[in-house]
Amino acid sequence: MKIIFIYPDRYSSVKKPRFRFYRAPPLNLLTIAGMTSDDFEMEIIDERYKQINFDVKVDIVAITVLTTHAPRSYEIADEFRKRGVFVVLGGVHPTFMYEEAKPHADTIIMGEAENTWDKFLSDFKQGKPKSVYSSSLPDLKTVPLPRWDILPDKSRYIALVQTSRGCPNDCSFCSVTRFSGRKVRVRPVESVLDEIKYHGKKLIIFVDDNILGNIRYAKKLFTSLIPLKIKWVGEASTNLLKVPHMIELAAKSGCRGMFIGFESISQKALKLVNKSFNKVKEYKKLIDTLHHYGIAVIGSFMFGLDTDDKQTFYETSRFLDSVDIDVASLSITTPLPGTRMFDELHSQGKIFEKDWTKFDGLHSTFYPKHISPEQLEKCLDKIYKEFYRPVKVFKRILRLMRYAPVMIPVNIKFMFAARNGLVPDRSRENFI
Repeated sequence: MKIIFIYPDRYSSVKKPRFRFYRAPPLNLLTIAGMTSDDFEMEIIDERYKQINFDVKVDIVAITVLTTHAPRSYEIADEFRKRGVFVVLGGVHPTFMYEEAKPHADTIIMGEAENTWDKFLSDFKQGKPKSVYSSSLPDLKTVPLPRWDILPDKSRYIALVQTSRGCPNDCSFCSVTRFSGRKVRVRPVESVLDEIKYHGKKLIIFVDDNILGNIRYAKKLFTSLIPLKIKWVGEASTNLLKVPHMIELAAKSGCRGMFIGFESISQKALKLVNKSFNKVKEYKKLIDTLHHYGIAVIGSFMFGLDTDDKQTFYETSRFLDSVDIDVASLSITTPLPGTRMFDELHSQGKIFEKDWTKFDGLHSTFYPKHISPEQLEKCLDKIYKEFYRPVKVFKRILRLMRYAPVMIPVNIKFMFAARNGLVPDRSRENFI
């Protein structure tokens, strides 16, 4: 029997974007492939770089579905089902939009798939697969290494590694807690080290939602990374400032960049999205501390909250310059399915956009309180172009040469992208 795992593009093969950033591998599919028995022949297709042959002989097609990829995912699923191929849909979007996804699949896997995948395959081989599978959150100690060996051209991808899942916070714009829980589950450090050694690359991107979600574990992990002499980039909350000794240890272990969700320079706005633990008055101290230890700051900010107007963009732009943010992830607030924000705005009738491809952080999808959707998009474009003006990028490069040259190519890429209106999705992989 043969399974094809597919990571869909946002676009069909006819409509490709003109600009690509780093190749980020489909880590979730590689992980599920690692749980698939050897009696299945497996293939992974990353549609961003390879066209799909719908006439290939295959028994199961498994598609991971992000919200922005949903329309294309359904197209792919429908094409295979027309040919009698069994289609499985999984991921965040089908989990929270089950009724929408159901007509496009034979089976839908809800939530994290590790505890249900083997059961599904067993049922399929017996000719009695269920229409939906869901289970409790998996113990990451039992999850095997991703099957990097079946990824075509794997040397062309950046090395993504996940050490934990779950987040103790509960921000209203984020679906992580609903999908992966508030308890931080961790992989054995030895397993993480084995995966890093397998890659054999000097730059590792940790894709955990909070690399310091479990301080005791993070301390063991960082200490174990020191002998490997790698460089790495990860994500943490502003609570990082409460554990300055961990910032120092992260730097010693090779950390050269940290993605921080600042989100807003308004304390009132932060309260609206249940992120009051962010203290605006402490932002500069956190950034200065990270810089002191040679760690670049990738700062995330979003616009369109009920406190925001056109002046917010001007004030944020001045703030970014004053604190020396190294890379800026700037986006329009987006109510994604699975978040409390989506539920609230949907119940209020404020979400007007029906095209899921527009839920990418670059388009207005709901009616803000103090600014029109059109103005919101124009202001976002303007602040991006201002932050990535060539003269500012040049000054940033001179600074980054001293402590985090790994972030120089990111600035250059974004400079050209912003000038040409090609800023990509608000995905961590595009900023780290």
